[in-house]
Amino acid sequence: MKLNKLIVLTPVLSLLFSASVFAFEPMQINPDLIKLNTIDRNLLIEPVETEVTYTDDPAIFTKLRGGMNDDGTVSLKWDKYTGPNFLWYKIIKSNEKKELIYPRDGYIDYYDIPNATAWDDDAPALGSNYYRICIITTDNKRGCSNQIEIVGEKPVQAEITQPNEDIVPQKDVIVQKPESANAKGGFLKSLGQFIVDQAQVLLGILALILAATGFTFAAKRKQRSIAKYINEIDNTYSEFKMKSKRCEAELYRLRDIVDEQLKNGKLDEGAYQLLMNRIEGYMVEVQKQIVNEKFGGLPENLKNELFNMMESGDISEKEYEKFQTLINKSELSGNEQSTLLKTVKDFQAQGEKLKRKGGKDD
Repeated sequence: MKLNKLIVLTPVLSLLFSASVFAFEPMQINPDLIKLNTIDRNLLIEPVETEVTYTDDPAIFTKLRGGMNDDGTVSLKWDKYTGPNFLWYKIIKSNEKKELIYPRDGYIDYYDIPNATAWDDDAPALGSNYYRICIITTDNKRGCSNQIEIVGEKPVQAEITQPNEDIVPQKDVIVQKPESANAKGGFLKSLGQFIVDQAQVLLGILALILAATGFTFAAKRKQRSIAKYINEIDNTYSEFKMKSKRCEAELYRLRDIVDEQLKNGKLDEGAYQLLMNRIEGYMVEVQKQIVNEKFGGLPENLKNELFNMMESGDISEKEYEKFQTLINKSELSGNEQSTLLKTVKDFQAQGEKLKRKGGKDD
């Protein structure tokens, strides 16, 4: 029994002794034994995109091609992505030689329709321009094209040699020549004068040819730009026509882009009106679909009156008041009347906003 008590008390006494020792003499720690791992701030890279992380998928790929045009622009073309879950084409550009990737290197333009497979760079930099296309899918997968380099060169201008003012012209020395020599010299002089005169004519013709060629290049460039926007407008309507609100939003986005191109001088008034009329035509169809979806039981006379107003492109205040009178006389409930009038008022405001686009403010 005493032996058992001794076994139990021994560890307790040892702990008490140790505690008393540390109380009188604190433990000394050699600072050399402690190593603090410092963090190199240069290695801390803030992520460009924290909300979405994309997974690289080698099955998502497109072939990118491109080249410099005669007018100094760059045209890019790539193969259409035919895989599932398409979301974006992201067009990436850099003047620094590195492997481009979205979203780390940002983007200069994008398409959200898979049929868009061409893009023009109207202002390439002198020297190396690197381009790449990244495909983003709705399930946050990413695949990129090959990267190409296109070199922008400064046009070579002919140097004009200035006469050296230090050179003193020598006086003409008249040498008496035989009569036959004078006749030969006169013929050569006449021939030289004839060549000079014809050279001026040829230079004039050459200047006309160059001017016509430059005009042709400019016209072709504008035609490519117009065709690109027409295709994008048509593809947008075909893609989203069954989703009326989304289609309406996409058409508004394209309208703003076309308006910006006009303000930057990249579209003339004729091309601008052509594109805006195309957008307005699709917009009317989308708005009709919205009316059918929201007011399926609308009386036929009210629907025909509303559609006729929408066909004109904008709804005047007189037309709105006339339509309001028809609604008040209809059998629609009070809630249906107010909702329909609000919808028509929104269409009217959108038409007014469209009229103010392109610097047409009163």
